[in-house]
Amino acid sequence: MALPQKSETLPLTESRESQLVTRILEKGETDLFKKITELHNRYWPKELGITHDIPSQWAQNGLVFAAFQDKNLIATLACNRMSSDQFESATTYRNATDENTLNNFNDRGSILVPFAVTVSTTKIPEPPRLLSDPLEIMLHGIAEILIDNYAYSHRDYVLRFHEDPKGGLSHGAHVGKILPYSRLEDYNAMGFNITMEYQKLSPGMVIRHTEPFKPARFVIEEAMMYAVNHGISHIIAFSRPGGFRNYLLEIHQG
Repeated sequence: MALPQKSETLPLTESRESQLVTRILEKGETDLFKKITELHNRYWPKELGITHDIPSQWAQNGLVFAAFQDKNLIATLACNRMSSDQFESATTYRNATDENTLNNFNDRGSILVPFAVTVSTTKIPEPPRLLSDPLEIMLHGIAEILIDNYAYSHRDYVLRFHEDPKGGLSHGAHVGKILPYSRLEDYNAMGFNITMEYQKLSPGMVIRHTEPFKPARFVIEEAMMYAVNHGISHIIAFSRPGGFRNYLLEIHQG
């Protein structure tokens, strides 16, 4: 793959007040990769933690957008790029990221696939509340029945982030595929991944940052700008229903 060049330093005129700047990370930025690892492991569930070599592979083989405020790293977004055939066959997180290496990055692909957004202002997650084996089996059975309704309910905090309009477009992402047994170690999502499909992009489409400037939204909008500028027509996030387990526990304890 052709290594992406660093983007020019932002901010745009509208974002100077926040001093928020973004760029694409390059191979060899070791200190930043360590900071990304620390940021990720602080704000993602422990069972979804990463080692220091993972962000390096993301940057070397794929795309990592990083946002800084007063020179401090505050948000990152890791993306893969895939053809439609590749994406259709990616039914698990491991498929979609090629075991977190992004060795399957396709620089001619029509789909940009965000799969890990991390923000320093995110609430630190609580450990998942695990039950005894029989109750876990029961909970997974209920999950398979209720996942469709839950995915479309607009109550999940992760999915709602994608559903919110971004980039000055009229609407945000909508639910695409619901993937069971996609990431079994993701207890809070009950092993599910859900793809979130953004509005189709076209050459020359104007994407602008949304005010007030929020880091997670900002890096997604940077990815949207990148996609328009590089002939990528679709952004489909490989997301997760992060609140699904707690929702099921509320019903069970009801």
